[in-house]
Amino acid sequence: MRNRYLTFLFLVFGNLTAWSQIQWQPLSSNPEIARAHFLEQEARSQQIQALTGRPMELPSSDILRGPCPSFDTETRYLFPGDTIGIFVDTTSLGGGPGSTLTVIECDPVDAGIVSLDTTSLVYIADMGIDSGIDTLCVEFCPADGDCLIFNYPVVVKRPGTSYTLPELEVQAGSFLSQYCLDETLLPGALTCNRLIDCGDTYAGDGQQIVYFDTYSSPTSCIRYQASEFAGIDEVCVVLCDEFTVCDTFRIPFRIASDTLDLPFFDDFSYAGPYPQTQYWLDRDVFVNNTMSTKLPSVGMATFDGLDRTGSTYNTEFGIADLLTSRYIDLSNTSGEVVLKFFVAPKGLGLYPNETDSLFVEFRNIAGEWDRVASFAGISDEIPLDSVPAFLFKAIPISEVGYLYDGFQFRFSNLVSPSGLFDLWHVDYVYLNDSEDQTSNFEDLAFGTLPGRILQNYSSMPWAHFEPFVATEFAGSVYESTFFNHFEQVVTVTESAITLEEDLSGFTFAGAENVVDGVDANIPPKVPVSRQKTINNLIRDGYIDDLGTQFPGEEYVRLALTYELTQNSQDPLFFRNDVVTSYTEFDNYFAYDDGSAESYLFLENPQGVNPSLAVKYHANVEDSLRAIQFHFPHVNGNVSNQLFNMRVYLDDLDTEPAFEAIFIKPVYPDIKFDTLQGFTTYRLQNLLGELTPVFLPENTDFYVVFQQATVINKGIPIGFDLNNQEQDNIFVNLGDDWVSLPEQASDFKGALMIRPVVGDFTPPNTAVKDIPENPELQISISPNPSDGFIQLSGLEAPEKWKYRLMDGTGSLIRSGTANWELNFTDLLSGWYILQLYHPENGQMTSKKLIITH
Repeated sequence: MRNRYLTFLFLVFGNLTAWSQIQWQPLSSNPEIARAHFLEQEARSQQIQALTGRPMELPSSDILRGPCPSFDTETRYLFPGDTIGIFVDTTSLGGGPGSTLTVIECDPVDAGIVSLDTTSLVYIADMGIDSGIDTLCVEFCPADGDCLIFNYPVVVKRPGTSYTLPELEVQAGSFLSQYCLDETLLPGALTCNRLIDCGDTYAGDGQQIVYFDTYSSPTSCIRYQASEFAGIDEVCVVLCDEFTVCDTFRIPFRIASDTLDLPFFDDFSYAGPYPQTQYWLDRDVFVNNTMSTKLPSVGMATFDGLDRTGSTYNTEFGIADLLTSRYIDLSNTSGEVVLKFFVAPKGLGLYPNETDSLFVEFRNIAGEWDRVASFAGISDEIPLDSVPAFLFKAIPISEVGYLYDGFQFRFSNLVSPSGLFDLWHVDYVYLNDSEDQTSNFEDLAFGTLPGRILQNYSSMPWAHFEPFVATEFAGSVYESTFFNHFEQVVTVTESAITLEEDLSGFTFAGAENVVDGVDANIPPKVPVSRQKTINNLIRDGYIDDLGTQFPGEEYVRLALTYELTQNSQDPLFFRNDVVTSYTEFDNYFAYDDGSAESYLFLENPQGVNPSLAVKYHANVEDSLRAIQFHFPHVNGNVSNQLFNMRVYLDDLDTEPAFEAIFIKPVYPDIKFDTLQGFTTYRLQNLLGELTPVFLPENTDFYVVFQQATVINKGIPIGFDLNNQEQDNIFVNLGDDWVSLPEQASDFKGALMIRPVVGDFTPPNTAVKDIPENPELQISISPNPSDGFIQLSGLEAPEKWKYRLMDGTGSLIRSGTANWELNFTDLLSGWYILQLYHPENGQMTSKKLIITH
C-alpha cells in the first residue's frame, strides 16, 4: 500500500514505543455501484420471470452442485478397444498351494471380453461400442477356507465429442429465453452440465449472462442475455451422461448492433452510477457528481479502478476500467472528424503516479485497437486537498482506416494496484464531422448540483427542523456554478429556482432567478461561481410554508431545482441546463451526503484506545434511540475487531450518558439497507433492553467511536469529502480531546456517523455475532484449487452456513455448507471462507486460494 497520500500524526504517551494515529485512505470498493448492480440484477430477474414464467435461477451456494462428471472411485473407466488389467492380491487373502482363482459370470459381460492371467483379470473393451457397463467377478477359494467373490465394475465409454453449432444472430442487449442442445447425442441419460470458457476473443466477454434454465435437475437448455458488444460470442456447454461421457457444444451467437450517427455527445449529466447504454458499451466507470470539482458540465465519468460491481479488479498492475463507445457511422464524413473531451487526474481521490496513465484508442476497420493518445500521471508530490483542473483535449480522426461504419473509440486507465488509488476523470465527450480542434461549443452548462438547503446538516429530523425553520433553513443565499463553452461571454437569458416537496408535489410560492443582472454574464472557458441572495419576501414565504404545510410529518423530501435558458445554445446540450438536489428529513442527523469518497481509521498498536467523536445539537426534547455507522469494505475483514460506543451530553469531559463496549462492526445486507450500507446499533443494555438517552432541548450531544482492538489498521468509517464538516469532529489519541482540524488540518470532510432519534427504535442490523472457535478441526482440500473444494471435519454439514469474502472483506457468496463447494466461476486470488453454525455459535475461518 502506498503511503504517499497519508499524513501521519504522532502523539507520544509516556514512554510508549509506538503511537496512536488517525489516518485517511481512499475507498477500495464502491457501495453505490454494488447496490446499483444488485438492483439491476433484481430487475433483470423480474423481467425474465415475466417473459418465461419462471424466475432467473443462477447457480449459488444454496444450490450446491457436485463435480461434473462424477467418477466412482471403485469403477474402472476405459475407451473402446482399451485393455486394462486388474491385479487380485491372492497372497494377502491366504492364497497358496491348493487355492484357486476363477472368473465367474455374476452378470453378463456385454461390452468387452474378460480373461484371467494368473492373478490378474484382463478386460478388453469392444471396439464398436459407444457405452456399456460390465461387472467383472472372480471367485477366490483358499485351500482350507470359504470361497470369496470379488466384483469389479467397468464402464466403457466413447471419448467426448465437440460440436460447433450453426451461428445464431441475436440483437445486442436482447434476451434469449431458451436455447436447447440435443442431449440425445449422448449415449446415456444426461446427469450433469456445466459452462466452460471457450477461449474466444469476444470483446464483450463477461458482460453477457449465460445460465441453465434450471439448477434443480440436469438440463440441456440455457438462457442467454446478450451484451451490448457486437461480434461473435461463443458459449461452450458441457453435457455429461451416466457413463461420464461429456460432449462439448460450442454455440456461436452473432451479436448484431446498430450504429450511431454523428454528432456523438455525452457529458454524463444524469444519474449514474453507470454510463448510459445509448452511448457506451461497458459499465466500468463511475458516473457521479462527487469525485472532483470545477467540472466543465455537471457529472463526470470517474476511472476508479473498480469493476461494474464496485469491487477491485484482480490485478496489481494493468488496465482496469474501460469506457467504450457504441458503434458509430463515419463512412460518409468529410475527413475532418474530431474527438473532443475534458480530462483531469486525482479529483478528490489520490493522484495517479506518472506510470498510471489514461489512454485513448481508436478501433480500425480491421477490428484492431490503436492507441492514439496517452496522459501520464502526476510525477510530483501534490497536497492531499488539491484538485487538478480539467484540461481540454482534441484528437483529429482523418485516417481512412477509421472512417467506416462501425468505428469505435475508448478510454482506459492503467493502475497499480487496482482500487480507488489512481483516479482519472473524463467529461464532455464530443465527436463530430467538419470540426475544428478548439474548445468552442454552443453550450452554457451548470457545473454542479444545487447546494444543500440546511444551515447545519445535510439531513435532520423534521421535528427538529419545523419549529426552527428560520435558523436551520439556509435559504437566503443560493450558490450555483456555470461553465461557458462559447468563445465569448454569454448571458443567461432566463433562469429559475424551484423548491418543492417531492412526495406531495407541493411547490413553494415565489419566482426567483438563479442569476440576474451582471451575474448573468458568464465569462468563457472557466468554472464560474455565483451567489444569489433571494428576495426576503420569497425567503419568508419559504419559511412560512415549511413551518405550516407539513405539520408533524415524519418524512419530508425537498427538491431544489435550478434551470437556465440561453438563446444561442445548440439543443444537443440542453440536458445540462437543469439540475436538482434533494434533502431528506427523516429520523436521523447527518453531515454527510450518503456517499463516501474515502474513510478514516484509527491505529491502536499499543492499546491506547484512540477515539473519534461527532457533535450534534438537539433543538427539541427527544430520545436518542440508535447510532448508525458506515463501515466500508476495506482494511481486510474487520468483522472480528471490537469498538466501544459512547454518548455524551453537553461536553466530552463529562460521564457518558450511554456506553456499550466490545461491539463488532457489521456489514449490512445490500438488499435491505441504505444505499451506502449504514449499520444500525440500538442503544440497549447487556440484556437487550432498550436504554434510549433523553436529549433535553437546546442540548449538544456527542457520539463517540473508540477503537478497542489493538491493531495497526483499525475499523474504517466512511468519510464524505464533499461536505466540509471537520469542525464537528473531535479526536482523542490517548490524552485530550482536540478538534480534527487541530490534529489533522488536511482531513476535510464529514464522518459518516448518524444518530437516530424519535419515538421508534429501529432494529439492529440483522447479522448474528458468531464467536470464532479455533478448536474446530475443519480443513479445505485441495488448497490452492480451481475453486472446487471439499471440506472435512464438519459434522452434520447441512446445519452449517458459510460466507465467502474476497481480500477486501467484501462478501462474495453465502449459503448452506456441504462436503463440497463449487467456486470455479470466481477469479483467481485469495479468499476467506468463514464457516459457522447458527444454532450453537461455532465458527472458523479459512484462507482459500483459487488459481486457474
